[in-house]
Amino acid sequence: MSEIIWLAFFRHDTLMEEFFEDINIPFDCEFFMAQRNNNYIVLTEVYRVSSTSSLHTHHFGNWNLHDGFSHTNDTFYQRRSNLHGFVIKTGTIHDNPIQIKREINDKPVEIGGYFGEVWKILEKTLNFRSDYYKPSDYSYGSRLPNGTWNGLMSMLLKDEIEISAADFYWTAARAEVVDFIAPIIWMTMHIKKSHSIELEWNNFLMPFNWNLWLTLLITVFCAALFLFVTMKMVFQWQNKQIPLTDFNAAEAILYVCGVVCMQGQKWIPSYISGRIMVLVIYLMGVVLYMSYSASLISSIMTRKYVLPFTDFHTFLKDGSYTLGALKGSAELDFFKVSS
Repeated sequence: MSEIIWLAFFRHDTLMEEFFEDINIPFDCEFFMAQRNNNYIVLTEVYRVSSTSSLHTHHFGNWNLHDGFSHTNDTFYQRRSNLHGFVIKTGTIHDNPIQIKREINDKPVEIGGYFGEVWKILEKTLNFRSDYYKPSDYSYGSRLPNGTWNGLMSMLLKDEIEISAADFYWTAARAEVVDFIAPIIWMTMHIKKSHSIELEWNNFLMPFNWNLWLTLLITVFCAALFLFVTMKMVFQWQNKQIPLTDFNAAEAILYVCGVVCMQGQKWIPSYISGRIMVLVIYLMGVVLYMSYSASLISSIMTRKYVLPFTDFHTFLKDGSYTLGALKGSAELDFFKVSS
């Protein structure tokens, strides 16, 4: 009946209360009653909040031959924004987003928490009251092997309650038998990482990979070789400032290693060719030192955790972990229907 917009024409002397006394016009049905009043046709919308509640009317518009049709601009939901103090049988459960704050004779009479506050705002806005009930098994409800449901889902299907003010997960199985409103919050599942930090002795080697370390080692030896050859040629072709025996190949390697490690040296060549070579080595050392320091600090401050599993397939394959789920919860249904 609610899928069609109804328009019924009545005599001007027909009393709506008497005519619809035994007729239920559902709350979500658009039923318009047209009656003549002098030179106008008056359109009145009628409905009941429930089959046992009184008939409610709403003036929708007028029509006449000269002025045409004039009507309210209120939408359907705006015209249904008042439940006239109707008492709704509401199912609830004590959980983190919603809490049962007070009970009388083991029956909830007041709820709180995030969902509870949202529900109270709805009560005030839509003008209705709640008669609270809770499931005997304290569960949201999941489908049993015999096809029946437990928890709040069972209460909804048995008409023990009309709505549930609880944080229900949307699942395909639940959506087949009950209706959901638009999502209020989004929930995700997380796996907690361990806070224990193990000492790794190779932390000082981690900033560079082995290819870069090998390249650095070859570069140091090549730079030492070029420096040694340059100084040897300078000593042979020009006047010597220091004996050649004081600067051999080993000294050249130690000299370059000291520069790379940002250590000062006891002497600097006085010849332009030697100084250019030392300048190039120092620039290379600065770049390597800054890159290594940045990578080392980053590797120490930013830790990469290797989780034992990344999805449920590897979780099941590992076999050393146990998964727990609440009875009658959506998480339990996820694993029942998954393969």
